[in-house]
Amino acid sequence: MHLSLSRPRLLLAFNNCDDNQLLFFSLAHQSCDLSSSSSVLAAKENTLTLPKVRSDDCIMQSNSVRGFVCCYMERRFVVCNPTTTQFIVLPEDYNPIRRCEDFYVYLGYDPSNDQYKVLRLEMAEFSDTPIEHSVCTLGGVSGSYSWRRIKSSILYYYFHRNGVCIDGVVYYEANLDPDCTTLVVSSFDVASEQLRVIETPEIMVVASLTNYLGKLASYDFSEDITCFVLWVLDDVENQVWSKKICVFSSFTRSLLLDLKLHFVGVTAAGEIVYVPYLFTHPFEILFYHVEKKLDWDRNMVFS
Repeated sequence: MHLSLSRPRLLLAFNNCDDNQLLFFSLAHQSCDLSSSSSVLAAKENTLTLPKVRSDDCIMQSNSVRGFVCCYMERRFVVCNPTTTQFIVLPEDYNPIRRCEDFYVYLGYDPSNDQYKVLRLEMAEFSDTPIEHSVCTLGGVSGSYSWRRIKSSILYYYFHRNGVCIDGVVYYEANLDPDCTTLVVSSFDVASEQLRVIETPEIMVVASLTNYLGKLASYDFSEDITCFVLWVLDDVENQVWSKKICVFSSFTRSLLLDLKLHFVGVTAAGEIVYVPYLFTHPFEILFYHVEKKLDWDRNMVFS
């Protein structure tokens, strides 16, 4: 498959399980500017229909990397290119009584070798046999793809799907205890294929992971949506984090509540992006610049 996006763009995906489709929209990145027009044109990237296995299949989206999107359904793991509508269905090679939900997948990219890999993690809770995490390397003829087992002593009991790949490392949220009471940040080095747990401050709440200005960050908002906390991993080697607290204005808070918006990521300029939980036409998108503490509401009109 060819690389999807040649320059920084916002890529938004909506899930339509009834028709087994992913709806993709994109727009060129523009910096936060409150003096600009309130209307912006966003192109509909494509509608991608994935192969169904059962009538009740539901598409689960994992992370995206350089314009590619990783997702999965019952017994199907798929990497797709929204621009060309191409997709690769990865092979099945696990116990037939297992469900796809017993595994989580994350897409990673190794810039040093220009190589994409899919990491498949098995949940310990559903396994009667030793845990076997595995990797599938993309490239070449898709029919030749296969899963390779990787050695790791880390047992995971639950995952979250919003992994993020930064500088050849995939970061994801996971639970290391059967009670699933404490989330940790774990990582997968795409080149070396090593798994490890990242140290975090004791007071830090591990929430939605994202790429903030080239660094790993964890986004967590207050229950009453008055503010959010952004923990940023400033030093990867020494695992040093910093904390940013942003308080919403009453206008921003009302927008988030009234439009039922939720966090989806951060732009290359450091703007938090909020979109609706459910797709409507058109829909509102809200940008919040962390450093400038400015919000910028734009009505999205699709071509």
